Amino acid sequence: MKVSWRTDAILALGAVVVALVAAITGSSLLSWLTVVAAALVAGLLMIGGRRASGARTGGQSAHAVAHEFEDAIASEVRRSHRTGRPVSLVLCEVDRVGDLDGQYGSGTGVDSVGQVAELLRSSAREIDLVTQVGADQFGILLPETTAAGAALVAERLRIAISRWSPQRGVPLTASFGVACWADNEDILEDAALALDDARLLGRDCVVVSGDDDLAS
Repeated sequence: MKVSWRTDAILALGAVVVALVAAITGSSLLSWLTVVAAALVAGLLMIGGRRASGARTGGQSAHAVAHEFEDAIASEVRRSHRTGRPVSLVLCEVDRVGDLDGQYGSGTGVDSVGQVAELLRSSAREIDLVTQVGADQFGILLPETTAAGAALVAERLRIAISRWSPQRGVPLTASFGVACWADNEDILEDAALALDDARLLGRDCVVVSGDDDLAS
């Protein structure tokens, strides 16, 4: 049977209590040493357990978020197939996040991505879904939105990021890949390929899958 770190910590803390009682009643050197040893064991178990638990939770959480986003896309695609109404997907990547820590200090990249996340979510409609799908990437699911409409949304966000970020201390740009679902197509793959094209074009731009005229 697998024993959790919480169980181990409880057992260790129990040993502390027992040893403390023995120390109070007997006052022997051995009892006091037992108290110290048990306390150290409990502390190490709790610290190590928290780290392990946090790592597991973080991995499961990231996987769950990605899975839920894919489920949401699939659900909207089914609705679109059933009703004939459009649905679009935008993938946003903050450009060159890996260079930010060296230029502006440790932690700048993570902080900047978090600020972009706030901007994207505050700009979304109630029916939209904004999800962080990678360390520097976001997915924006846009129900009832055509490719042209999604391209407009992406371009507005691109401009907003480039204008707003210097005011927060770190100039940022972002690249966007846009796709609108059609029969027998993988909207997520199409958006990812469009984002690849945006990178190849030098970043800080919008590329729409299958329609170069809609790209910025």
